[in-house]
This record gives sequence, structure tokens and C-alpha cells, in this order.
Amino acid sequence: MDGNKDLGFEILKDEIEKLIGFECDKYSEKFLKRRIGVRMKISGAGEDYKAYAQIIKDNEEERRRLKKELTVHTTNFFRDKSLWELLTREIIPSALSKNKLTDSITIWSAGCSTGEEPLTIAICALEAQASSIRKKKIKIIATDIDPETIKKAQEARYEEEQFKEMEPRLKEKYFLKNADGTYSPTSGIRQCIEYQVQNILTAKITGCEMIFCRNTVIYLDLEAKRWLYSKFHKSLKEEGFLVLGKSEILQGEAKDMFQPYDNDERVYVRI
Repeated sequence: MDGNKDLGFEILKDEIEKLIGFECDKYSEKFLKRRIGVRMKISGAGEDYKAYAQIIKDNEEERRRLKKELTVHTTNFFRDKSLWELLTREIIPSALSKNKLTDSITIWSAGCSTGEEPLTIAICALEAQASSIRKKKIKIIATDIDPETIKKAQEARYEEEQFKEMEPRLKEKYFLKNADGTYSPTSGIRQCIEYQVQNILTAKITGCEMIFCRNTVIYLDLEAKRWLYSKFHKSLKEEGFLVLGKSEILQGEAKDMFQPYDNDERVYVRI
């Protein structure tokens, strides 16, 4: 890259921090250029960083879209690693050992974002099953209310930074590197997951061995929480597992529907 482009990129980063409050210096240059480049092409700036800096100065809607491109749905695989260790070591083997008349287990990832959570679940399930006598089909229903988010999940292209909490051997086993430096899951892991555009409050999903709803319930009001916990109770099989976010605690009537399995990891069992 020539000096003018270098300078233009630095100017653009300064404008981004001032205008939308995104701290560019906390992210790699490769990540920034890829994400910003998406909006530059769409906005007509092409590869001109200074031109795009002027566009975001003048256009509030473009600032909103850029912020979404940079910040929405960028999470890591195996976030809260101790939870996934518990899942692989205890919870999935428990689910595999139950319901001997069925040849599959169903897991609902509610509020799945761009697929990092259901893919992490799938990896844990496949790893747990590899050391289990009983083999079952893994079916993960991954839902999100935002069609754009589900589209990104289906496209399944992930940045290097998102793998920092995943064991290198798992990354090598379950992902392939693309020409642009991103990574995509292998067909073996993709076939475990079915993505759907659905609102968790109205989705009709039943017969689940596990439900993951992490860092979503906290944004609901009390009445919606009551409705959702009741819904999850109906969606789970007997002794099925409910996994919530670290900042979410069962309250009120929900305590009569679920009992703690692991308080630290916010894992509960249907009563």
C-alpha cells in the first residue's frame, strides 16, 4: 500500500472512532479493512479511504450501517470455555445415554447470532460422541430474529480473531481456510445445524434435550421472561438441560420448573 493510502486509512480510523465510538486500535488491520471494505464498496467509495471518511461525516445512515458491520455479531468460539468443557465432559454424554429408543438428540440455540454458538455446540457434541459407545445424530436448531444475521450464519465466514479461545487442533479439524483469510466450517459440522429466522418468544420447537439461550433473557421484561421460561419448559424433554448466560439467574416461578445443575455455568435441568 502506498503512503497516501496509509494516510487515508489512518484518517478514516480517526473519523470512525470520533463518529461512532468504535476503538479501531483494538482490532487487527486485516479485520478492519475487510469489514470497512464491505461498506466502502456499497457506498461507492471504492478503495478511497479519504472519500469514505467524508461519506461517514456527511451521512448518518452510513455511519449506522458501518457500526453494524463492525460491531454486530462478532463473538468468539468457545467463549466462557469452562462451560464448553462441562458440556463435552458431562452434559452431552448424559443426553446421549438417555432415550435409548431415539437415534438423535435435538439442541436449540435460541438467539444464535451469526453461528458461533451453534458451531461450538456442534464441535462439543461431535467430540463427546467420538468417545461414547452410543452414537446419535446431532440436530441443532439455530434461531435468530434477524434475517441478515441468519444469512451471515449460513455464509459462515469467520475471522482469525474469533478462534483465540478454541484449541488449535479443533480449528484444524473442523474448519477450512478461505482465500481471503477467513475460515469456514467443514461440511461434517455444517450438516448438524439448521438455521431458522424465528422469534424465541413465538418459535414452536419441541422435543429438545438441550436449550441454549445465553445473554438474551436479560434484555426481556419480567412478563416476557416468565413466558419464555414456561415455553422452554414445554420445549425440553424430561430432565433436559437449559443453559443461560453468566449474568442471568432463574427467578420466581421458573425456580419451580428447573433445578440447578451447575450454578457457576448457569446450567439447569427441567423438573
